[in-house]
Amino acid sequence: MKEETSAGMLGRPKGGAADTVSEKLREYYVSIQNDGIPEKFLDLLEKLDEAEKAAKK
Repeated sequence: MKEETSAGMLGRPKGGAADTVSEKLREYYVSIQNDGIPEKFLDLLEKLDEAEKAAKK
């Protein structure tokens, strides 16, 4: 009988390499979420908004 992994894939038993990769990707995603948005990026987005507003005038 085929088992379903945590990622929802059929045909692979739990505990395999796919689960390890999925777990590492989840950990990386959570760490990125916790880091927040860098100030330089926020400044860049603000400048882009200002440029778009100026172009509409």
